[in-house]
Amino acid sequence: MNIEGLKFESREQEPELDVNIVSLNYCQSVDEMIERIEAAKTEGAVDSVVLGEYDFKVEEVLSELTNIQETARQNNVDIILAPGNQFGRDVSWGQIKQEFQEHAATIEETAMSDEHKPETIGVFVSKTGFTYVFPKTWHLKEVHRPVHKIPNSKVGVTICGEIGHIKPEDLENIDILYNPSREGDDPYLKFRMLHRHGAEPLTREKIKSILLEDTYYRSLLDDSQYDPQSPDYIVEYDSREARERKFEEAVDNHLAAAADPKNSMYVKQIEEALRERNIPVVRTDGTRSTGILNQIPKAKVKRLEYREGYTRFNLAVEK
Repeated sequence: MNIEGLKFESREQEPELDVNIVSLNYCQSVDEMIERIEAAKTEGAVDSVVLGEYDFKVEEVLSELTNIQETARQNNVDIILAPGNQFGRDVSWGQIKQEFQEHAATIEETAMSDEHKPETIGVFVSKTGFTYVFPKTWHLKEVHRPVHKIPNSKVGVTICGEIGHIKPEDLENIDILYNPSREGDDPYLKFRMLHRHGAEPLTREKIKSILLEDTYYRSLLDDSQYDPQSPDYIVEYDSREARERKFEEAVDNHLAAAADPKNSMYVKQIEEALRERNIPVVRTDGTRSTGILNQIPKAKVKRLEYREGYTRFNLAVEK
């Protein structure tokens, strides 16, 4: 079965990979996910929808799987999820396999024992409703498979920390690698994306406006949060002048980080292999740490938007 979320072209001068990606931020329910997908579809083309790790529990995906499959078919999108098991029922891989097989899902072949309880799993639902399920195995060296290749496609998925175990040979026959995560420890990724691919230059004023969307920075400049009469008030840290200086330093740091030409720390060990094969790695990890982790010569990003509920962009790669 072909995965239709990617368009593979043979004509000269046209990209072999051309995909419209929407990464959703912290969905609380499947209904909310569907609402965001349908909203994104009204504003432009969507081929692939990716959710962060732990956005749902395994049992929630199971109970709503028919609904998710129907959403993929109706909206003509591929949906990539990484629901949590550890903080839900915490059941064995054998039970997870059986339950998804009862929903006609295809299960990845793995040496993971049926008794093991995986931290999270991956669920890929194609626009045809085809469903592929695989376990996160980053901590089990004997069964390690850091890249989960979707059958009959050139799509790979690596869940969160699995990315740190990828070797060049794991990237064979992969054109794009999705990395659903929940860590948020590449907080400058959004700013690098805007600097490299934004429709407008990323200025100091733009960075200020973005930072002030954050509760921390709004509170930092909110005088009502600081009482000079309080015994906890420290002039060198809490005065208006000190807080403004701290905010301006944060703006400077973000401006410098945005212009950093380096790839994300997550792809450091495989960046050469990714560049040679022209493979982009798309990370979904909340409002600030979502974007493309690596630069490759033949990739073009257009129509980049960071919104409250999701990030979207078109990614085209010439081979």
